[in-house]
Amino acid sequence: MDRATYEDYLVRHNAGDFAAVAERHFHPEIEIEVAGRCVARGRAAALAWLTAAAANVTSTLYAYDHEFDPNGLEAWADLYEWAECHRGGDSLFAGRMRAGEIRITPLRAHYITRGDRLGCMVLDLADGTIEIDRPGTEFAPLPSAAERPTPDLQRPRERAQADVDDGAQLLPARPAPAHHRQ
Repeated sequence: MDRATYEDYLVRHNAGDFAAVAERHFHPEIEIEVAGRCVARGRAAALAWLTAAAANVTSTLYAYDHEFDPNGLEAWADLYEWAECHRGGDSLFAGRMRAGEIRITPLRAHYITRGDRLGCMVLDLADGTIEIDRPGTEFAPLPSAAERPTPDLQRPRERAQADVDDGAQLLPARPAPAHHRQ
């Protein structure tokens, strides 16, 4: 996988053109793993998983750091999923959401190719979930760092792990009304 192929994948994903994503980028025997759980095995299952999630939640991916194996066999990316729930349903990566809820979820991804297509995608949560409030939305507590699964990604270089304050991961989009600040 090279940068241009990865950018094409992101553009098609963000446009909701999952049929083209599956046809152009997924190997027929692709495996997709999210947070340590296999969510799809095979191109048809991957397309069904993406399509089912998109029925209730709009998912937009923003990659801000990526590395590509010089031989095109692997790629690593740090990205965010912006998920906006239209009806109650599951985000691709952040789980169950309520109508009107928006989440920004930091992700770490490892892509392995088979031939010229993605044969395996391993995505894991990176440092928790940031939720943006909408009127009437109540936040569910996040799992602590100890409760989240440990990512099992082989990175080409080590990254420093910053201390994470689990109590400071939820950010409201606007200040809370005065009657809530007691």
